[in-house]
Amino acid sequence: MRVRGAVVGARAVELQSLDGATKALGEKHAQLADPLTGLALCDLALGKKAEAAAALERALALRAGATSAELGE
Repeated sequence: MRVRGAVVGARAVELQSLDGATKALGEKHAQLADPLTGLALCDLALGKKAEAAAALERALALRAGATSAELGE
């Protein structure tokens, strides 16, 4: 139960991060891939496979073709 609670809390943080980054950078910015990946990891841990796959697919699409500068690397 404790682990699940920690994952639920981490998922909330990832959602906040995604929301803030989306507001600051726009919906199609490559840096959104980071919180999307974190969100997907949380979803996997919670058994939410479809949600995890959707987040990872969106993260991959955002990273595809992005430059290192756009990714903050």
